[in-house]
Amino acid sequence: MNRRILETGLAIRAPLLLQVAAALILLQCLLWLARPGSIAPTPLRGAPELSSGRLQPSNRLLPTTNRARWTLRDPARYYDPALAGLADGLDAESRYFIAMALEDCYALSHSGMVNLRDDFTRRLQAALPDQVDRQLRETAFEASNRQCAPFDGLSISPARVLALVNGAAQDGDLRAIARTLLFRDLAESKAGTFEIVTRLLASGDPHAIRDVGSFLARGEALLQLGDGNGPVRATTLAAAWELAACDFGLDCGGDSKMLINLCAYQGQCGAFSLEDWLVRYAESSEELTEIRRLRSLIRRGLVMHDWELLGLFTLKPPAVVEPIAKDNFTWTIPSPEKSPVTWGVTGLRPQSAHREGMTAVF
Repeated sequence: MNRRILETGLAIRAPLLLQVAAALILLQCLLWLARPGSIAPTPLRGAPELSSGRLQPSNRLLPTTNRARWTLRDPARYYDPALAGLADGLDAESRYFIAMALEDCYALSHSGMVNLRDDFTRRLQAALPDQVDRQLRETAFEASNRQCAPFDGLSISPARVLALVNGAAQDGDLRAIARTLLFRDLAESKAGTFEIVTRLLASGDPHAIRDVGSFLARGEALLQLGDGNGPVRATTLAAAWELAACDFGLDCGGDSKMLINLCAYQGQCGAFSLEDWLVRYAESSEELTEIRRLRSLIRRGLVMHDWELLGLFTLKPPAVVEPIAKDNFTWTIPSPEKSPVTWGVTGLRPQSAHREGMTAVF
């Protein structure tokens, strides 16, 4: 698979949608770090590796299967290293959310909180002389990594995270299934994913909707929807899918991890929702209008299960021409000289018939 390296520049003012992509990739960086050839932080010397059965359980209650607990932003229990060590014995939903917590804490676990903070502060001071701006971003940085403090000094294995996601997907958790779509290589065709993508979207789960939207936009420049208009930029559509996921219950408030990271790493603070962030930092009013239009279209398609409107029919596999018969047979077609030319067919393997320098291939 292609190597993807995340670089979050503290002083770089990237275009709006590239910043959205950078923020999303920051939250999902393990997807790329886990790929062959990727560059991962060097583990702390002597740091134990977090693996199944290595840690003792804590006194915390095991997570329930109530999705609302996560939606209501009560994920702290999933950031317990002891619970992560016991994840294989939990239900598929719990394994998915534990895997998401491990993704979130991957960088901190390998670099250590002190090293991570020192590096962030050093780059921030070089980029921003204003102390007030630095304090806002330093506060956001601390908030972003607070829940990961229990993993400080542990070495989270990418293989462990992938195993949790794949295991949860095999046991039928739709969010985990949607997550595995992002593991596919960028060069791999999306044809043949229609059934699974529509099943995921029909569930109405905001996490599945978010990851399906990211999957549809990955590796594309333009995408065609079924609304009768021309193709749209994939990055614009990705932002619209994210907003639609917010409408279905994804945590997109001012204290969400996404907006906290945008404040810490991009310096774009103060937004109370993802939509408010887009209003504040959109490149143009036309871009914001287009994102909102696409968001409305996506919502309508999701509610009505109108997959054609969402442009998903392109995900169907190409039609396969079935052979007329399995057995060999021949038939005669008049040639321009009204002489018979015999054609041979064996299954789908073409054969040639030669007559006076003429070759006919089925």
